[in-house]
Amino acid sequence: MNKVNKILFLVPDGVGIRNFLYSKVLYYLKETSEIIIWSPLPKTPFSHVEELHNISINYKSIKLDSESFLGRFFLSARAFFTD
Repeated sequence: MNKVNKILFLVPDGVGIRNFLYSKVLYYLKETSEIIIWSPLPKTPFSHVEELHNISINYKSIKLDSESFLGRFFLSARAFFTD
């Protein structure tokens, strides 16, 4: 019995679709892996990816909480003050 890998992509925005899902990554994974996508985006863009790569995607809609002001501040400060 062949073992099927499960690959999860967390796609928070359209940039993730462009950078990963429209690339050839899925082309190489589709033969040996089940592709799972969690995203707050609607299913429609992922349907286009399924058609493009001729694959089936296990899609789940998720809700992302907005980032707090202090969280964003410290993240930006860390990026500014690191070498």
